[in-house]
Amino acid sequence: MLRGESLAADDGALGVDASAPDADHGARWSDGLRAAWENWVRSLEAIEEKSPHTVRAYADDTRGALDRLNKALGHAIEARDLDEGAVKAWLSFQNARGDAPRSVNRRLAAMRSFLRYLARRGWIERDPTILIRGLRTGRRLPRFLPEEELARLLDGAWEDSPRGHRDHAVLELLYATGMRLSEMTGLRRDALDLRSGTVRVLGKGRKERVVLFGDKARSALQSHLAVLRASGAPAAGPLFPGPSGRPLSSRTVQRITDRHLRRMGRAGGHSPHALRHTFATHLLDHGADIRAIQELLGHASLATTQVYTHVSIEMLRRGFDAAHPRAR
Repeated sequence: MLRGESLAADDGALGVDASAPDADHGARWSDGLRAAWENWVRSLEAIEEKSPHTVRAYADDTRGALDRLNKALGHAIEARDLDEGAVKAWLSFQNARGDAPRSVNRRLAAMRSFLRYLARRGWIERDPTILIRGLRTGRRLPRFLPEEELARLLDGAWEDSPRGHRDHAVLELLYATGMRLSEMTGLRRDALDLRSGTVRVLGKGRKERVVLFGDKARSALQSHLAVLRASGAPAAGPLFPGPSGRPLSSRTVQRITDRHLRRMGRAGGHSPHALRHTFATHLLDHGADIRAIQELLGHASLATTQVYTHVSIEMLRRGFDAAHPRAR
């Protein structure tokens, strides 16, 4: 069995990034482990109904972990090699290297899912991660945008072109609904109801929900749809098609968001998720019920939504500290 000392000490053998796929893994895993891993990856989408993005992330994280463990062993890794000592040593190496705790915990979650699968299928006696806890992480408050800045962007001048109308509609809809990036890219035109101001989205776990949008988003969407009709695009196609007619990729929507937020004078690095955080924070600031926000965001647990109460408290604290003569 693999021991923690050999894994943590072998710096040279462990230079591969833990989250990066290794195209040669099949030659260095046993045939049985490779087949089990491939079946598990297929089950994530087919049975557990995880999103394609989550499936890719889990596959990459576990593949990197198994390749790393394999190099420490020095022979083709098998399921029985995946014991508690191996997992702890893999975690210790990442921690010693200075990897962010959130990244380490994300990789552990992927490995935990795979090892539980192996235990259920009888490949290993038990899940070796049962007693393993993730690393402690501090609370990271969501990044959001001030109302005034976002209003100046959305109400400002937009390029009068197909791309300009599309980009405006993308940002208006993201802010109006708080939907996830994966939900945005999966939208089709027949899911949109301009009259009622609603759109049906397919969220995590393939759960469908209806989200709302207002007049500003409706106007931007009408302009975008008029351009699509003029171009002869089919009525039932993607709401935001790319040049090939297929839905815009997540990377393209990320670039659209980042490019236009830079126009506000914001530094780079803002993702579409920043508009989701902004949506929730602004609703809460204006008195919306937190359970209504939970429903609109598609959160399974209210605890996930409650992070936005901390955002508002932080804003109040900064205002209090700046204004009250005895705050400091």
